[in-house]
Amino acid sequence: IEDELWHEEARMQACYALSWVASDETMKKVVEKVGKFASKDKPRQQLIGACYAGTLSRRPVPEAAGLMVDALRPELEVNVRGALGHAIGVTGLEGQADAEKKLFAMLENPEIRNPAALALILGGSPDTASRVVAMFADEQKRDALPMLKDLYFRAFGYWSDKDLDRGTIY
Repeated sequence: IEDELWHEEARMQACYALSWVASDETMKKVVEKVGKFASKDKPRQQLIGACYAGTLSRRPVPEAAGLMVDALRPELEVNVRGALGHAIGVTGLEGQADAEKKLFAMLENPEIRNPAALALILGGSPDTASRVVAMFADEQKRDALPMLKDLYFRAFGYWSDKDLDRGTIY
């Protein structure tokens, strides 16, 4: 996963596999690695952070939501931002009022608007999701709606029985 010379797709698949075989203790280390690598300036290292975020999107760790919200920033590569938004949303925002407030503030920044919106739509309450979608009726945000639709569509590329157990799908 962390060897930058390996093919990116192989490393992403390793991250997905990690979510199935990791212990709870290892998953806590994955949370730390998301923060560590997503905060780097180099795109290759940010990709490692996105890869580990993919692990968390397959096997969420509720304590990770705040850390991933703090890691979501405009300087990140576009795919990294999307991976973080997806992982935050799958992890959920129940009981994370501070994280939710930060994500709503991010909706004003065009660089991180869509990943923040994805996180709020997937991880927030039905009321939160409705408020976010309604915000895209604004003239300045309307152009971002097709990209948000694409992010949302791609967020459901993988389901398992664990998603049903967690309530991610019904």
